[in-house]
Amino acid sequence: MTPVEVKIFEECKPKAEKGDRVLEYMMGEYLSQGFGTPKDEAEAAKWYLRAAHQGLDRAQHTIGQRYFFGEGVIRDIIEAYAYSNLAAAKDKGYRWDLDYIEKRMSPEAILRGQQRTRELQKEIEAKMAAKKATEEKAGK
Repeated sequence: MTPVEVKIFEECKPKAEKGDRVLEYMMGEYLSQGFGTPKDEAEAAKWYLRAAHQGLDRAQHTIGQRYFFGEGVIRDIIEAYAYSNLAAAKDKGYRWDLDYIEKRMSPEAILRGQQRTRELQKEIEAKMAAKKATEEKAGK
């Protein structure tokens, strides 16, 4: 870990804490790789989740993989499916991950994953609407 990496991490964190979804994702990357900070998979997963809950498909894909392999989170194939499904809906390039996960699930588990996808989508939409309303109110 170089002084430059530490500086980048320290400059990124306060901006990410303010809710910038791309920087939240980057915090996950930095923590996962030990870039400018000690490696911490559990903390990385928290940052990926923050970005995923703001609709960032790259973060949804990454946290889906984390749930599938149990990296920084407890392994959960339903959550893996749901987040991967959200990412694949936005970017077909992520579809292969969803297919891979789906092949390892029972039909009942797929139905639960689809239901969880709908729940997550509603949560994300509500969060984004609330964020937009707060930003509009602050801008007035």
